[in-house]
Amino acid sequence: MAMDKVPNQWGTGRFHLLKTRRNIRILNASTIDSHRIEKLRLYLRSFFTLPVKISSPFARPNPKYLRDEKTGQKFHLNTHDESVEYESLLKVALQYIQKRDYTVLMIVDYPLVEQNGDRFDPILGRALNQRTCVAQVQYRDLDFFATCAHEIMHNIGVDHTTNAKCLMNPCGSDIPLLADHNLKKLQHFLGFGNDKKFKRSRYADLCRMWWKIFDRSDVVALRAFREIELRMS
Repeated sequence: MAMDKVPNQWGTGRFHLLKTRRNIRILNASTIDSHRIEKLRLYLRSFFTLPVKISSPFARPNPKYLRDEKTGQKFHLNTHDESVEYESLLKVALQYIQKRDYTVLMIVDYPLVEQNGDRFDPILGRALNQRTCVAQVQYRDLDFFATCAHEIMHNIGVDHTTNAKCLMNPCGSDIPLLADHNLKKLQHFLGFGNDKKFKRSRYADLCRMWWKIFDRSDVVALRAFREIELRMS
């Protein structure tokens, strides 16, 4: 079995993280400004302690197709009303995985849907085990960034949990906390083994990052910050 096909025993069959394959790539198919996307990069870097790269290859993204500005290649998307079926976006994302990337996160402005039989259900994000995921840009940074981290955690191999304060709760959590069993999976995935200092160090990194990204006047961000501080004790 080739090294890049070894399953991740600490997750649910995803790929191992390798020294030569550890980047998170943000594939920007949205119109958000560079300042906001830099805040997302910083958030993900602090959350995962991995390098985060940004690619913005598309010219004037729209819900019907994406066109690569450099090559001119056009990718047609499957739409339903004013929404885009997420699977057609993830097929595009697969084309942009680079050699050193562990996963590619595509971000888009338009609403996403998932087809279930005759229904098209609205979603905020979705991940596939081919190391790609997609998230819809949301109004509040706290919600949007949490959705992005949630989908990348799926790519790592972490499933949903019933823990109400865990980022992996399917009902949604805007606080970047992980239930102990999910934090342990992330710890092993990143190669920290049984390091007892990992938990405190990780949440300390998030605290140092927090006010570089969020506004201190944001009461929701302040509540989240205090929850993170409690995890350090």
